[in-house]
Parts: sequence; C-alpha cells; structure tokens
Amino acid sequence: LMDIHHAISDRAMVSNMFRNIFNALEGKPLDDDLYYLYLREQGDLRANALSHAGEILDGIEETWSYSGFPRPDFEHRGNTRGLYTCHTADTLDELSRTAAHYRCSLNNLIIAAGAAALGEYNDESHVRVGWTYSGREEDWEKTLMGMTIESISTCIDLGSFDSDGGLIQEVKDQSMEGIRYSAFSSAFEDMSPGLSGRMNIVYQNGADVPENAPEGTDISAYFDYLNGTLAMFMIMIYEQSENEPLNVLFVYNRSRYL
Repeated sequence: LMDIHHAISDRAMVSNMFRNIFNALEGKPLDDDLYYLYLREQGDLRANALSHAGEILDGIEETWSYSGFPRPDFEHRGNTRGLYTCHTADTLDELSRTAAHYRCSLNNLIIAAGAAALGEYNDESHVRVGWTYSGREEDWEKTLMGMTIESISTCIDLGSFDSDGGLIQEVKDQSMEGIRYSAFSSAFEDMSPGLSGRMNIVYQNGADVPENAPEGTDISAYFDYLNGTLAMFMIMIYEQSENEPLNVLFVYNRSRYL
C-alpha cells in the first residue's frame, strides 16, 4: 500500500517508481535518480532568474484583473472537489495535424483554445489561464523521483488578435517566457486552495503504471477526489492512442459551482 501526496510526486514520478519496483522484483538494475542534483540546479536557476525579475514583474499587477475561471454560480469559500467527464470526438491525430499547421505544440494549441473558450463564456477579452510545465527536459531528468511540475500563467488579451494564428503565437511566446522563469514565477501566483485566480489546463499523456509489469501483477489505483482542488476550475485532457477520441475531465470547486 502506497499513499503519496501530490506535493512531492507528479505523474512521471509515479511511473518511474513503479518501473523501478518491477525492476527490483525481477533483479534488474534500477534507474539513476539525480533529484538532489535537480534541486541544486533549480536553486541556481532561481538565484540567477531573480536578478532579472523586473522583466517578468513589470506590469504584473495588471494581470490580476484578467478573468481566470468561469464565473461561479454563487459565493462560498468551501473547497470540495467536483468531477465531470466529457468524451470528445477529437483524436490525437487530428489535434497533432492542427498543431503542425500552426507550428505549435499540442500544449500551446490547447491553452489557446481554452483561453478563447473562457473569454467567450465570460464575455471577456482579458483572460488568464494556468498550465502545467513538466520541468523534465533533459534525459537524466526523465527518471527523477520527485515533483518537478510548475504552474505557469498565460495572460491573453483576446481583443488584440484578428486570427487564431496570432493568438497561438502569443501563447507560444508567453509559454517560452514562462518556462524560462518557471523556477520562481509560481511564487507570484494566487495559490490559495480552491481560490486560484485562473483556470488550469492540464494535458496528460502516458500511463502512470508501465506496461511491462511482471506477469500476474494487479494494481488498484485510488485518488482522493474528496480532497480540495487547488484551482477553482481545471480542465484535464487525457491522451489516448492516435485514433481514439480524447477524454476530458473537468475538476472544479463544488461549493463554487452548482
């Protein structure tokens, strides 16, 4: 029985952990884990980035007025997680071709679409959405046993674009800057549980449990959905095989939405 808090573990770490457990049971060598090196490098990045903090903090107060989530039906400060699952008709292959057309990543495409939908829903031109950056760029980072993801905001003025391409390019530019400052930018976010000032969009790919589990292995996973949610509203998009429709999980603060 393993009970792991998300504060110290991300999706990739869970996959790494199970793979190493399977390898240990079969007498195979374990992956290298250089998480402490990662923490040291993050500390160095944070120190260097802070010297240029003015570049990202200049005008940041203006972003707090951006619309960051679908407006709730009523006011309440409780924080109970609610769930709604939607099965789409969109496949990974179709989205990949669309992303290739705009010369952007799937993540950029989904962020742009989410921002546009939020703006239309709230009848607002200024929107702010958050997205999760994996933080695992180098090969040695892919086997880390720890939490590496960062929450990064994208602030968009939808009224300043006359095409989808312009919107996606702005998302691409802000995403690159967000990754550049990811070592410390989340410290400036509104991170109060359930009251975050933005909608979060999470694009998930890959499985938590490797397919090469030893024969006869039976794993039952349970997530505490009664636990509170950090963002007031999250859209989690799960990647299937290329020709299978994507599944979308809406996670929301139940006390804020009917």
